[in-house]
Formats: sequence, structure tokens, C-alpha cells
Amino acid sequence: MISLETKINEIIKILDTKFSPVGVKIIQNNDQHIDNSFQEVNENKRFCYYVRQAALGKKFIIKNDNKLECKTPYYCLGFKEPKYGNFDYRIRPAITKTVLIAPLNKFKMNVDSVVFIINAKQSMLLVDALRRIQKKKIQATFGVSMSICGEIVANSIVNKTPSLSLLCYGARIYSDYKNNELALGIPFVLFDSIYENLKKIEKLQELEEELKNLEVK
Repeated sequence: MISLETKINEIIKILDTKFSPVGVKIIQNNDQHIDNSFQEVNENKRFCYYVRQAALGKKFIIKNDNKLECKTPYYCLGFKEPKYGNFDYRIRPAITKTVLIAPLNKFKMNVDSVVFIINAKQSMLLVDALRRIQKKKIQATFGVSMSICGEIVANSIVNKTPSLSLLCYGARIYSDYKNNELALGIPFVLFDSIYENLKKIEKLQELEEELKNLEVK
């Protein structure tokens, strides 16, 4: 049986990325044991900032009383009920106690959502893998707001569907996302299938490269 660690390392190699897939766990009760290696957020930053930092190896815990710079994650992730505004993607009912964010391989429990920070070529490979799994085209969202917390994380949990996002102003201006970076979120239950199909795509690419080299000769 192939370990989760091995699958993650293989996916990172195939995508040729410095970013780890990020796991997001929504905890709605106070009885869940939480690994004390998670760092409580202590900077006035945005949820999308902490997700990008997690992709680079860090582990965070966000609580209802933490003061994130952007307020929309509190509504999208189910900490609070919104009084105003239109939230297309949010976790209901609003009973979330804490949210854990970390590289997927750092979790000792199953997560709810997996976030990939990717460029255009990497998104093509992941969408190809998802298309092979679901036998249909993949939804892309372009709301230019609430991208990581809403379009990516909440959407993948609530609707149990993958989603590709162009990100939002907050992510790009305040949270260090680069001009060439996108994000893709999937429910965790699809992760093993993503791995299996990326391996198939890798083999096809290797075969195509061999045929190309033969044609050149």
C-alpha cells in the first residue's frame, strides 16, 4: 500500500512545484484532539496568506476570536452567520470552532479540503486528472473576491466538487500570491484518484517524449 507521504511527493514531482498540497480541516466541536504543533495565528494577515504559507511547510490553527485582516473567511468557513452580503459559498450552519491549515502530509487526521497553488501548466495536469475521474469538465470560478476561503475551500466542502480559481485582489495584493499563480481546491476524497490519474498522465507524457525523440532521429 502506497503511503500518503509517497503520493504527495510523487504529485509534487509530476507537477514540478515547490508547493505542497495544503490540507484544510474544519472542526465544529470542542472534543476534537488537535496536535499542539499547530501554531495559532498571531499576525493580522488574511486566511489566503496562511494557506500559501502552509504550502511552504507551516502549520496553523485559526480560532473564532483570532483577528484576521479579512473578515470573509469567518463567514465562508462557518465561524459566523453573515448579516449582510451575498456569500455564494459558505459552510452552514455557522458552528465552526477552529480551522487547521497545514501541508497535507502533516495531518494525523483526514482533512476536508485540499488546496493546490499552481501555475497554468500545473492546473492543466490537475484538470486533466480530474476530468478522467469525473468524466466531465471542471468548474472554474472568477468572482475576484473570496477566492481561497470561498471559491476554493468552502465550495469544495459544501458542494463536494473541485474548483479552479483565478484568485482575488486580496490574495494577490496582500497575501504574496504571484502573477502566474492560481489555486485549485478538491474535496479530500478525490485525492487518491488525483494521484492515480496523474501517474497515468506522467506515463503518457513519457511515451510521447520517447516517440518525439524517435521522430527526430
